[in-house]
Amino acid sequence: MVIEPRTLRQVDFRFRSRGYNPDDVDDFLERLAIGLETLHRQIEAVGDVTPKPEAPPPVDPALEAEMTEAGMRRMLQRSQAEADELVRVAREEAAKQVAEAEARAAEIVEKAPETLPVYGQAQELHQELLELQARRNSLWAHLVAFEQLLVEQTPLIPSAGTPPPRPVDCMHLYAGSPVAAP
Repeated sequence: MVIEPRTLRQVDFRFRSRGYNPDDVDDFLERLAIGLETLHRQIEAVGDVTPKPEAPPPVDPALEAEMTEAGMRRMLQRSQAEADELVRVAREEAAKQVAEAEARAAEIVEKAPETLPVYGQAQELHQELLELQARRNSLWAHLVAFEQLLVEQTPLIPSAGTPPPRPVDCMHLYAGSPVAAP
């Protein structure tokens, strides 16, 4: 719906006993119509002031070709200089980003063992290995002590006329033992 001043002036509202005051509504619509007329006049005034494009003055075709060629050369030289500058800036930025990425990568590699879940498991396994080695050494020490006990102790019930049994050398079975035989 196009709203024009005359549309506002021609509108007619039905009357109700509990509604707006008809005189107030008519007064408001009249003020709206006046404001709308003013806006339409301003829009028309701006539309009339808009300058119309003028035709460019005629140029000698030979001069135009010369100017166009020289202008194109200058534009090409400027474009090349700008492109060279952009390439230089891009290379510097790329080098800076590569250096930052390499530094970050070195930092990540340096901290990797601490951040990996396997690192914690490896530490636990290493601790368990150290405990097992300590237990093995303790068992070897007990074994050596037991062998010495067998060698030094006389049998509890000596046989009549038989010499005591010879000690059994079993350490040769465990050549890789960390505990040396006495």
